[in-house]
Amino acid sequence: MAYEYTNIDGHRVEVNVAKAFREMAADFQKATGYSLHVSDGTRTWDEQLDFWEDYQAGKGNLALHPSSPLAYHVETNPSGPRALDIHDSGDDAGVTVAGNVRSHWIKANASKYGFDPAGYGFSQVEPWHIEYRGQIGGKVDTPKPSAAQVLEAGGLVNSTIIVKAASAVGLDLAIAAAVIQKESGGRNVFGHDAGGAYHGGGEVTEAKYKDFIKQVRGGKTSNGVGPAQITWPAFFDEMEKAGLKPWVPLDNMKYGFRLMVDYLGGKTTDAAIRNAGKRYNGNASYGDDLLVKVKEWRQRLAGRNVSSAPAQGDERMASRQRFLRHDRGEDITVDGWDGPETQAAVKRYQTFLGVTADGIWGDATEAAHLVFKQTGKSPKVSSSNPFGIVNVEGLQKIAALYGYTGRIDNIWGSGSAAGFAKFLRGNHGYPANQNDVLGPVMWAAIARWLRGRWGYVGNDVPGPVMRAALTKANDANKREL
Repeated sequence: MAYEYTNIDGHRVEVNVAKAFREMAADFQKATGYSLHVSDGTRTWDEQLDFWEDYQAGKGNLALHPSSPLAYHVETNPSGPRALDIHDSGDDAGVTVAGNVRSHWIKANASKYGFDPAGYGFSQVEPWHIEYRGQIGGKVDTPKPSAAQVLEAGGLVNSTIIVKAASAVGLDLAIAAAVIQKESGGRNVFGHDAGGAYHGGGEVTEAKYKDFIKQVRGGKTSNGVGPAQITWPAFFDEMEKAGLKPWVPLDNMKYGFRLMVDYLGGKTTDAAIRNAGKRYNGNASYGDDLLVKVKEWRQRLAGRNVSSAPAQGDERMASRQRFLRHDRGEDITVDGWDGPETQAAVKRYQTFLGVTADGIWGDATEAAHLVFKQTGKSPKVSSSNPFGIVNVEGLQKIAALYGYTGRIDNIWGSGSAAGFAKFLRGNHGYPANQNDVLGPVMWAAIARWLRGRWGYVGNDVPGPVMRAALTKANDANKREL
């Protein structure tokens, strides 16, 4: 069955599950004073496989293989994608730990909204894991969402405050949302400006801010503060003179949005938005990316939810962003868009992996990434092993049957490539007019080989499942040839 999705906190959620979650979240906030959020929603097969492989390696939380009928996070599950992992807005563990007031509320009340707090029944208790038991699939008749709900569905937190701050200073809400998306996602946190006095200092509180500003006035380097990431020390002086508190999200955004209003000069043309963005951040590329995001938010706010059913490429990018954010500590927004912030994060990860740091997650980066996921170590992959598996000696032995005369040394050179390509041409439909370099056409031939001989079930795009089958084939040929 095909499912329709919406976006909550940057995660895909089936529309019926999302409706029930929002109803529960509204009552949760009334009862506890905290907002409820989605940590993880619907996963692709490959994403679930990554979780399962980490669990098998002792590196992650409990996870089922994506083929399990109980793996309810997976989009292809026979019963549909109905699992959510949740957290709340508190500074403590909140709903993610059993035995406190907020997690008890979820356990006691989830069934009223159609959810089963199934994580309490796991061998490793997961209070944050809930599963929807109601009907899913098909369209849901829901009232038109409010502006705050649209912002929340687009992955922003503190959405009602964003709307209130933008209205207070007269800033176009699409521009306000785009600024907050780029700066913080709505989170009231210190920024990651290199060398800043409170670099990565977590949540902004009054006590932290007062210590921060004392250090800055004493000569330390400033860094971003709050949802609008106010940075220049003179701005803090202006805020205090105006009676605004930089640690309070509403005041923080009011001031940031007022700056944008001034920079726009009453205009909302493309050129004006680019220029205002450049002045806000000091970087021309920021203005270019801001304009892209403003146009996306205008579509969302007009009722055309551009992220409700992301294309395959966008969802793949969102998956990579989740990895960079949660596993690599990158302060980026999970939105499925390959913007400058994501590209910069990819470059840093590529440098760690030892591949060309160009900001483009291509075959070489994917291969090195998968080796890192398998081994937990930076592979420093070179083009001599482009497959993304730890060992290629079995593939070299196959190449030796087709003309390769070099050493079986786990170094994939031109001789290995030529012999292996000849094997694929003679047996698995790799065209004679194609060269010996690994690319999409060769991957398709490899997929045919793995389907016919090694139990692979999947498409022609290299991913964890295909590479697991390739590793199986390699290891068997390494032993037997």
